[in-house]
Amino acid sequence: MLTTVARFRDPWEAHMFRGLLDCEGLLAVVAFDRHVSVNWPISLALGEVQVQVASEDCDEARTIWQQVRSGEYEADLRRRVGGFDVMRCPRCQSTDFKRRFSVPTLGCLVLFTLLAMAIFPPRRKMCECRNCGNIWNGVRANVKATSPPP
Repeated sequence: MLTTVARFRDPWEAHMFRGLLDCEGLLAVVAFDRHVSVNWPISLALGEVQVQVASEDCDEARTIWQQVRSGEYEADLRRRVGGFDVMRCPRCQSTDFKRRFSVPTLGCLVLFTLLAMAIFPPRRKMCECRNCGNIWNGVRANVKATSPPP
């Protein structure tokens, strides 16, 4: 019988924790990761992405999960493996930050998008008559000189 020990909104986080449990010698599986990968908003309806272990390994897996959440596991890993750098804010040394694009990078992105639209302009393929509302495919429209309908 499998028991859920942790839940995640994102599948990759669940797979990382499953890998950690595997390294600790516990057999773990990830449930609902494919469903959430295809349709992310459904994750809450399914109970998020779940990491499950055998019932007899449940207590040990929950202990590892608590160590991960509290930071004990990282400190233990630092003692075992040695120093590895953690990115911190240069001013306050916080590890809680987000990444964003720089202004020059965003400017280049906009410039390249506009350049691509100039080289490969988007084409309107559908035509709609403003008079009668008729819609047709205008890619190869054969236009004949005819008088308008009465």
